Parts: sequence; structure tokens; C-alpha cells
Amino acid sequence: MLGDPSYIVNETLIDGRLKPDNVDQVNVSEGQAYATVEVRYNQPSIVPGAGALFGGNLFGDTIPLSSKSVFKIEQ
Repeated sequence: MLGDPSYIVNETLIDGRLKPDNVDQVNVSEGQAYATVEVRYNQPSIVPGAGALFGGNLFGDTIPLSSKSVFKIEQ
């Protein structure tokens, strides 16, 4: 695979003005022709308990976000 997935995820977050420190998990799986990258991110919220509306902790101050992308591996 070209490039370090964690580095690429961090660069993408910075470009989107998000904080890499809020990344909860990065999973990368590679097949012969495709690679899948899944990122879980904790978005800070200024509204207490807002995370519970989106599957987070009632008493937490973040909203859990996740994204999955599939990329073709070029030879």
C-alpha cells in the first residue's frame, strides 16, 4: 500500500479543519485489488448530552462519527 494510512487520515482531517487527536480508531484492510479504510472520530459538542442522540454517551461531550472508504489499489 502506498503511504501510511494514519498519516493520510491525519492529513485529510487537518485539510478538513478537524483535530487528529479526536480520532478514536483507524482500521485498514487490504485485498488484492482494493483497500478499505474506516475511521471513527469523536466530534466535540457544545451541547451537553447531544452525543446520546447519535449513539454516544449521555454524559459525554462528543458526537461519534464514522466513515468508510474503499480504494482501488493501483499496481
